[in-house]
Amino acid sequence: MLTFWGHRGEEVDDPGLKAIFDDGNWRHLRWHLIFRRMDRMGLLKVVAIEHRVINRAWWQGGTPDDVLDIPNRHDGTMVRVVVDIKGANQDKFKYVQQTNQPVDGHEWQLHSYMRALRLGRGILWYENKNNQEYQEVPVPRDRAIITELKRRSMIMRQARMTEVLPEHDVRCSMHTGTPDPRDMIFKRCRQRFNCMRLTKEGY
Repeated sequence: MLTFWGHRGEEVDDPGLKAIFDDGNWRHLRWHLIFRRMDRMGLLKVVAIEHRVINRAWWQGGTPDDVLDIPNRHDGTMVRVVVDIKGANQDKFKYVQQTNQPVDGHEWQLHSYMRALRLGRGILWYENKNNQEYQEVPVPRDRAIITELKRRSMIMRQARMTEVLPEHDVRCSMHTGTPDPRDMIFKRCRQRFNCMRLTKEGY
C-alpha cells in the first residue's frame, strides 16, 4: 500500500542484515537443488520454484519457495503441497523439533500461498542455522486462518480504493499512539518505522 501511494520506505545499509539475507538466499538455493535431485530420482515432482502467484480476489501476491507433488504414504498417489523454507536459530529450531509446530506466525504466510494456489496442504521446512538439521512441519489448511486473512485483505483493498489508510489494529500498540517495544506484533511488523512516520505526519 505504501508503494501504491508513492511513499518512500526506510532502507538500512547494514552488513549484518545483508549477511542474514545472503544466508537465507543460499539456504533456499540449496534446498531447491536438493528437491530437483529428488525429482530426478523419482521421489517427488517439482512443479514450481519461486513462481509468483496472484490472488486477484484479495489483491494479494507472493512467491512461494517450492510447489511439489509428493507421494501419499498410504496409497502412493501424488499430493500437491506448497513448501516454505525457513531458517531458525538453535532455540527456535529446538521448539519446532519438540512441538512440530510453526514459530513466528509462519503458517499465516503459508496459508496465503495455499489460498492463492487452491491447495489444502503446505509444509514449513525449517533448517537449523547452526548445524543444518531440518524439520518438516505439515500445515493443513485452517479455515479460521483463511477467514482472518480474507478479513485483513478486504481492509487493505478498501483502503487502496478510498486512498484512506486503515486504523491501527487494536492488537498492535501503535493504536495508542505510543508503540510498546515489548509488543511482538509491533516488533515483527516490517512497516513499523514507516507506520510511525506516516502517523506522525497525520495520515
